[in-house]
Amino acid sequence: EDVNCILTDWRGGSSGLYTDAVNNVRIVGAELEYLVNFLEKDYGYSPANIHFIGHSLGAHAAGEAGRRKPGIGRITG
Repeated sequence: EDVNCILTDWRGGSSGLYTDAVNNVRIVGAELEYLVNFLEKDYGYSPANIHFIGHSLGAHAAGEAGRRKPGIGRITG
């Protein structure tokens, strides 16, 4: 199976105070939505083919991206 894997490095946003990291989840979700929109618009890539995987707050970021961009194929967290 031909796949691409993109890692979201949000160390800067997830470190420090937990409350700050929680607030940054929405920003990460918005950036992931931006990426999906870019892939869809410029490359014709369907959001239904995307699988977000996250752990802990990363799972919340994946969920936020899915909330912002309906039609994501799968979210695992």
